Amino acid sequence: EQLHQAQPQNVNFKNGLAVAYYKLGQHQQDHGEGVPAALSHYQQAAKLWSELVQDAPQFAEFQRNHEFIQNRIAELAKK
Repeated sequence: EQLHQAQPQNVNFKNGLAVAYYKLGQHQQDHGEGVPAALSHYQQAAKLWSELVQDAPQFAEFQRNHEFIQNRIAELAKK
């Protein structure tokens, strides 16, 4: 998070932070720490990937990650 704050326009830092939030959410979901905690981290990842899709549309990976996390959030919201 500190790297992203120091250079908020760096897409690598922003993507790395989004991946970290996703993995935290996945860990919480897999280890029974609760859907609300996992959902919060997934939403943070989604926000960052949404910004990346807008800021760097040439990277298809960001679009795929954003769509994936949106689906994950929708699945959790049903629980």
